[in-house]
Amino acid sequence: MGDWKRIETQNDINELMGHMGGFHDSCLVSADFKTGKYVDASGAMFLSYVPETYMLTLTVHNQWTKKPLELRFTGVYKVNLTGFNQRDDGIIYDAHLAFHEDVPQAPGKRLIVWADWEDFSPGETDMDGLTSFVYAESLTWRETE
Repeated sequence: MGDWKRIETQNDINELMGHMGGFHDSCLVSADFKTGKYVDASGAMFLSYVPETYMLTLTVHNQWTKKPLELRFTGVYKVNLTGFNQRDDGIIYDAHLAFHEDVPQAPGKRLIVWADWEDFSPGETDMDGLTSFVYAESLTWRETE
């Protein structure tokens, strides 16, 4: 498996988008979401109030790169993954990846936003029910085998 690459600048975003061809002809294959919360053997519940423990890993396939890609979001504020819908074929034709300070859940805080639609806008188009998106504090990515 490849090394994790961190998205910290616009150049990092450009590299990932270029590598994936803007996510054209891609599809979401799987998702793994962790919150850091758990119940131990005695039944005591442990909660996490630290954003870093909220982690989402998406596996994406792309017809052009032919290698699976993992996107790991840390400090997840909100995630929406669309399921089966007869009006949508599930193919990602283009994607949105940008830093935003206008996310309704964290106004003024710089978050990374990924969505499976290029014209996505936090708080405006995240209610359409057809768009998968993530609002998070950080993003790393790597190719897998």
